[in-house]
Amino acid sequence: MVDTIIHEIGHFNHRNTSSNYKKMLKLQEIMNCGIRDFSIFIKFLTGKKSRKLIKKEISPYATSSAAEFVACTFSAIIRGKKLSPEIYNLYKIYEGPFADLFIKQNKFNVLQ
Repeated sequence: MVDTIIHEIGHFNHRNTSSNYKKMLKLQEIMNCGIRDFSIFIKFLTGKKSRKLIKKEISPYATSSAAEFVACTFSAIIRGKKLSPEIYNLYKIYEGPFADLFIKQNKFNVLQ
């Protein structure tokens, strides 16, 4: 139950800090919002190497969309899970809430 609440707080923070949040949802959700720009969705789903890493380090569910990746990663960070610099880099790319703070705390040199 606590994991679910943290995950949903991740969505809430992401929605309130990213102007691109709706473009990071699952395809049907994007279409339901009336958005016709699928570029972020396509970029996320076609990144096979990064999706394999996400599946391994975060969860298979986190590979379903950029928004789910961010929420699942936010939850993992809050729970203290050790993550690779590559995951933090993806979290920053997909505008994860507090990304710069989390990266600084872990002393990673993440690419822009």
